[in-house]
Amino acid sequence: MQKLSLLKWLGSFVIHLKTDELFKLPNAFFANRTYVGIMNWNKITSDAQLDVIKEESAKQPVLIFKHSTTCSISAMALSRMERNWSDQLGVKPYYLDLLANRPISRQIESVFGVEHESPQVLLIRNGKCIYDASHMSISFAGLQQAV
Repeated sequence: MQKLSLLKWLGSFVIHLKTDELFKLPNAFFANRTYVGIMNWNKITSDAQLDVIKEESAKQPVLIFKHSTTCSISAMALSRMERNWSDQLGVKPYYLDLLANRPISRQIESVFGVEHESPQVLLIRNGKCIYDASHMSISFAGLQQAV
């Protein structure tokens, strides 16, 4: 009963759920709700992808989100970005798990000339970083202004 009460209470808010969590809730929960923030992250797992990102950034801006999976500040920044995300911004989002791919983070620093921080976002356009933010400065609104 407590779970249903919580779901009913949450129903009055715009919420974010990861795609695999959507199927765990009753259908009645989805009625008349607006969902923002469902992001289709592209995972960075090799430095070869940095060349792809540079090429893609000539066609559309690209976001790189550098995330530490053990850091609460990083988790909060990621959640804030996801909750406010809109594909209408026209930005392709990439996600780097820093703990699993630390050497790639060093390569990002070298390629784009932005000193490493965690968490950190970089907005890439035409192969160059045009905006970066870290820690509590990470926001969707800041990203929107930079685009």
